[in-house]
Amino acid sequence: MPTNRQELIRVALGEAEADLAIVNGSVVNVYTGEIEEASVLIKGERIAYVGKDAGAIGSKTKVIDVAGKTLIPGLIDGHTHIDVLYTIDELLRFAVQGGTTTI
Repeated sequence: MPTNRQELIRVALGEAEADLAIVNGSVVNVYTGEIEEASVLIKGERIAYVGKDAGAIGSKTKVIDVAGKTLIPGLIDGHTHIDVLYTIDELLRFAVQGGTTTI
């Protein structure tokens, strides 16, 4: 069942527990170009919060410490020739390893 918007808001406000917390990461802010220390909180299949204060970590929250790692949103490759050098399966395997999630 999809997570509803109210649940996501409650997690973001620290009023409900996240299912998963990815903590101590360096997060790339794609709007400012800066790298910030932050945590990512997940509820269900959705990101509920990205920021410094991860107040929604509870006793049932699975916590993954990614200290020393960088987190970035999935990247989009808007110009690719998928059939020139590789099969689609080969290309997608390489793309995902590099962070590209949409072609």
